[in-house]
Amino acid sequence: MARKGDLLWKARTVQYLLRAHGHAVDADGIFGPETAAAVKAFQAAHGLLADGKVGPRTWSHLVIRLDPQHAPEPAVTALQYLLDNTGTATDITGIFTPATTRCLEAFQHDRALPVTGVADRATWQALLAAQEPARRP
Repeated sequence: MARKGDLLWKARTVQYLLRAHGHAVDADGIFGPETAAAVKAFQAAHGLLADGKVGPRTWSHLVIRLDPQHAPEPAVTALQYLLDNTGTATDITGIFTPATTRCLEAFQHDRALPVTGVADRATWQALLAAQEPARRP
């Protein structure tokens, strides 16, 4: 769960994904009032409980299936950021490059996921689970 007060990877991932869905939030790594308000707006638009907390139902709507043909920059940045944060050295460019595909495939292989080079829901779940615990102030 991501919520107000979270810092670093969890907040930044939510922020990048919100940006990919058209919400103008800064990806500053701080889950503050601006991010909470954007989460509430996103939840309301998707028929979810608008509580400003990113739990499993909100994550499932927030993540975007990514491949080289469908790769909105903020979502690719989130993907690259999470891959790099797991120890899979990834350049964070916002562009779904062949290097991004190789890093994603390596991550999928290491986690016994189907090696597709596509960031699907299962891959996003594994990426989120592989992160260090979120820091709180």
